[in-house]
Amino acid sequence: AKISILSPNNVSNHINFGDPDDNDVGEIKYDHSSNFMSFTTNGSERLRIDSSGSMGLGTTSLSAHLHVEASGAAALFSKGTSTTACSLTFGASSAHILRSENAELAFGLHNASPFHLYIQGRNNSNAHYTLMLNPLGGSVTVNSGVTQSAIGLFDVKTMTDGILAISPIPAVHSGTGAAI
Repeated sequence: AKISILSPNNVSNHINFGDPDDNDVGEIKYDHSSNFMSFTTNGSERLRIDSSGSMGLGTTSLSAHLHVEASGAAALFSKGTSTTACSLTFGASSAHILRSENAELAFGLHNASPFHLYIQGRNNSNAHYTLMLNPLGGSVTVNSGVTQSAIGLFDVKTMTDGILAISPIPAVHSGTGAAI
């Protein structure tokens, strides 16, 4: 069995949910002229699925396959269990990118031997940005199994392809390094 709601190509179909104060406080709508489906709660559109299958939460102007906008709250929240950590997994084999309007943070695996993992700050033109750790202060821990009052010195080398390699300098080393 199925239910069909039919209309001309240039209008929308609606299923409204109401109460004595508002006859359409909730709504499921299909817009035939633009081929999208939307869901309304408390009188405002909250979810939209367009004809390509892209979905928008908190927005009616989709600019990505999953577009999430929020004001005054986290746009994405994930909570694990006591035995399972949260993760955000990307399916691409290249860099995984977190992007804002003017900058991005890329995580990836360098594609040349010795295949180092990297974290890169860059602008929206793919030029590098300075990557800062705790710019407002606070501790940075490297290898938390080692107990010491400071991270210490690291040997910083720029390889021929511009990749920066950072290695800990043993405590007995008397050479120069970059303090982190």
